[in-house]
Amino acid sequence: MREARDFNRKAVQLYEWFERDFPNDEKISQAYFFLGFNHFELGDLKKGVGYYEKLVRNYPDSPFTMEA
Repeated sequence: MREARDFNRKAVQLYEWFERDFPNDEKISQAYFFLGFNHFELGDLKKGVGYYEKLVRNYPDSPFTMEA
């Protein structure tokens, strides 16, 4: 379980870096989805929901929107 949580934390760091440095990249909706997912996995429901809401609000046509 510890290894999985470490992976989730590392994923959050990488996707936050991506969001910060490439906010207009075509894959930003994917980054929002995985930020939300990994925050849920880490137990931070508020941040997870926030990223899913950002995804749905800003990228309604993204293939990740239905999953969010």
